[in-house]
Amino acid sequence: RSNRMIFSQGQEQCKGTLSTFNNLKVYLESKLMWDTSLDMGELIDRFFNAMYREAAPQMKQIFFSMRAHMQYLLVTYEKFGAGNRPDFGSKEYWPLALVEGWVGQMDEARNAIERYKTLDLELYERICQHIEAECIAPIYIILDCHLPYLTETQGNSYINRLWYDIEWMGLENMTKSESASDTLVNWLNGLS
Repeated sequence: RSNRMIFSQGQEQCKGTLSTFNNLKVYLESKLMWDTSLDMGELIDRFFNAMYREAAPQMKQIFFSMRAHMQYLLVTYEKFGAGNRPDFGSKEYWPLALVEGWVGQMDEARNAIERYKTLDLELYERICQHIEAECIAPIYIILDCHLPYLTETQGNSYINRLWYDIEWMGLENMTKSESASDTLVNWLNGLS
């Protein structure tokens, strides 16, 4: 028996690079919608190797850690994943050490590709942009859930990094209408 329909949830107002490994989702859908017999693990490896080169192991580890944490949230707080869910932005769901760990691992991933800075600067910047795109979600979570508990220096560091990421990737002008990117920029303006 084969599938006849698929309902793919997406971020329809956003264009280009998005955070939370959305590009992996799009890649997997593009492959598996045409051939469901493909090996998903092999596709995931291919994606990470192409996007992150030597940083692939760290980035894959972060992805699986995020996925495991989301599964934990779904099991522990049964209403996650349904329309009637608790406040997703509560700090109890996102321990600071866990989320800061993801950001730290992404910084290590950038170190893993340092050699491209001299070998191929364009490739280096492209890989950095892929890594930094994934930093947006954890940094947002840190600021949204933990900002009152951070020192001023820590808070400003995360705010500045998020501004840098948004500007570097051109997300501040991503869509024409009020959208997630506009909301994020307005929210950041309120923090600055």
